[in-house]
Amino acid sequence: VIYAEVAGTTKRNGAILENNVPSFLLSNKLETSSLVRNDGNVHTDIEYILQVWPMFSNEEICTNEEDPDDLLILPNTERHHVETCNLPAICIFRAKQTVKIFDETSVVEKMIFVCPVWLIFIIIFAIIMLVIWLILRSKNRNKK
Repeated sequence: VIYAEVAGTTKRNGAILENNVPSFLLSNKLETSSLVRNDGNVHTDIEYILQVWPMFSNEEICTNEEDPDDLLILPNTERHHVETCNLPAICIFRAKQTVKIFDETSVVEKMIFVCPVWLIFIIIFAIIMLVIWLILRSKNRNKK
């Protein structure tokens, strides 16, 4: 990386184009993403903070609030970043991702449902078995 001094007026201008937190996960790996653009003529750091709590508790499961990710973005470039966190297998969580560049801050808070694929198959199987049982029971009553 080559750093340079700007001769003249510095332009500190940037934008947060995307700040995404998923609402539904099929595995316990949470991946949040963001896309930031630096339209200025100076480099800067982007700060990423991810915090995750259980739905009914304020005890953080994972956080980088004390030591946020600071990544460099050069002038006239875009930077895509992914934050990850491993969650317990099945539950509902609250997540908050904060992205900061220059004077702009984007905060996204969402509820996250974690439901593994195997659990979805078990639920579908149970529903199908319930429907079959109801149909067979109805037929037996009609025969009597």
